[in-house]
Amino acid sequence: MFTAEVASTAGEIVFKRFMLDQTKEPKERAYLINQMLEDMRGTIFRQTQFAEFDRAVHTLAEKGEPITAEVLMKICHEQYERYYGPDFVIDSPLDVEGMRIPHYYRSYYVYRYATVTAPRQRSPGTS
Repeated sequence: MFTAEVASTAGEIVFKRFMLDQTKEPKERAYLINQMLEDMRGTIFRQTQFAEFDRAVHTLAEKGEPITAEVLMKICHEQYERYYGPDFVIDSPLDVEGMRIPHYYRSYYVYRYATVTAPRQRSPGTS
């Protein structure tokens, strides 16, 4: 998992930087830069949000609490409020996002994805 995600993310970055170096067309450059920024948001910010959702649901399961559609929607809604702030309009389809992400059904896949792609700091005394 860790190796695959690092290679995949790095490959995407290398390819987009290559494409950026190849074009002088302002609109194409703007598109590529926007896409690279969106990739960073999706890889770091969004995957971290998904990992938090994943953890919250697993915590409920470990406590033996029921996990209903309403519970999943509430967790998802509250996360959008925290992550995007009070001015972000949360449409009802966003509340069901936690039920449509297939990674949630794969034993902490999202958490592992977020930890793989986020920069890590070494502890003192480790190499």
